[in-house]
Amino acid sequence: MKFNPEKYCIPDEQMKPFIDPEEIWGFINNILSSPERVHGIISKSLAKQRLNFEDVAVLFNTNDAELIEEIKEGSRSLKRTIYGNRIVFCISLS
Repeated sequence: MKFNPEKYCIPDEQMKPFIDPEEIWGFINNILSSPERVHGIISKSLAKQRLNFEDVAVLFNTNDAELIEEIKEGSRSLKRTIYGNRIVFCISLS
């Protein structure tokens, strides 16, 4: 599968910063969350489709307790699907 990044303010180039903080805050400050959008984004993530800045801003701006629980359960489900019940340890040798 080839990754085709979405176009944002800073081009996505290997080994170069590609995140523009002002652009991200623009999404966070201007995107509204709704149950329909949250459910769509959860479905998108469970289908292993990459989330974009707008999707993440919708999830981030969700303040309904039930929707937040659905987001958490979706993330747990996706984690189990991808990683199973493994525990991964990172050891630094420096």
